[in-house]
Amino acid sequence: MDNGVETGMHYPVPPYLQPCYTDLFLDKSAYAISSGASEKVLSLPIGPHLTKANVEKIVDLINLFQPEKSVD
Repeated sequence: MDNGVETGMHYPVPPYLQPCYTDLFLDKSAYAISSGASEKVLSLPIGPHLTKANVEKIVDLINLFQPEKSVD
């Protein structure tokens, strides 16, 4: 939150690794996309509480973002 905008990893644990699915014995190799997304998908603030100025600040910060490495 260096810029005053709260962020988070929305799903840091992929759905297939959630405790409620342990009894299904899912093949983890079948969920590579889900695993990758859980490491890369960022959650940004959203909702009716945001003012137009808040939204503009978030958009401006996103437009300034330059990753240090590939986000493939």
